[in-house]
Amino acid sequence: MSALEGLSGEVLEIGFGDGETFACYADSARVQAVEKDEKAVNRAARLLEVLRKTNISLHHGSAETLPFEDNRFDAVCISFLLCSVDDQTRAVAEIYRVLKPGGKLLAIEHTLSNRVMIRSAQRILTPPLAPLSGNCHLDSEPLKAILSRPFQIIRTESMPFFLEPRLFVEAKKGAGG
Repeated sequence: MSALEGLSGEVLEIGFGDGETFACYADSARVQAVEKDEKAVNRAARLLEVLRKTNISLHHGSAETLPFEDNRFDAVCISFLLCSVDDQTRAVAEIYRVLKPGGKLLAIEHTLSNRVMIRSAQRILTPPLAPLSGNCHLDSEPLKAILSRPFQIIRTESMPFFLEPRLFVEAKKGAGG
């Protein structure tokens, strides 16, 4: 079972790209999906028709300036978002702002490798590759960005993958947040 299938209530997905995650959401989740690429939003609208998903609403926008009120969402989901935003700290601050106290953040992100040789390659390859790959930075440190806000980390899981090691993070906004 995907982590997305178990979500219900108000859910925000930021940076949905091609929309491949849309089929994973249960019909009980009311999903607001934000993407900065307007062409991707248009393609996703056609995909939602094919999937017959009526519980997902699409929005054109940026992770750094989310068009939603404070404390609205039960969960926020991001996939390979923080590696490509212009300001990770601002994006995480916005995620924190829109999450309800006790709300959950689910993230899968590229991350800087712990292996010295891979880390060096990531740092060398990021400047020339970022402009060609939607601003993706292989040397991103998403956990550091997430911890710039008082999230409680529930779990992390490393998923080694050549020059793009991946990190799954499940975190919770504190009840007093």
